[in-house]
Amino acid sequence: MEIGQAIKTIRKSKGFKQKDLSERCEITQTYLSLIEHGKRNPNINLIEKISAILGVPVPVIYFQSLTENDVENSKKDVFRIVSPTINELINNIFLK
Repeated sequence: MEIGQAIKTIRKSKGFKQKDLSERCEITQTYLSLIEHGKRNPNINLIEKISAILGVPVPVIYFQSLTENDVENSKKDVFRIVSPTINELINNIFLK
């Protein structure tokens, strides 16, 4: 899972600067940067706070963070097929 990358992508699509989001989440910009670069993992409370501020449901962050490595080998083909479509739906509903 790439939670940090998902947060960064959603943050940018919503027009938030790192500084703005970090201030609203009451964390340092450095800590948010570490999260976005995969060096720290946010706890569920912080993920919930970030999702509320960005205006997206928590599952959107989680789905956007999924990679093929997170899926069982027997289901990777299905993931490859459905993931682009689901990501497009998420982008059209929540990120534009």
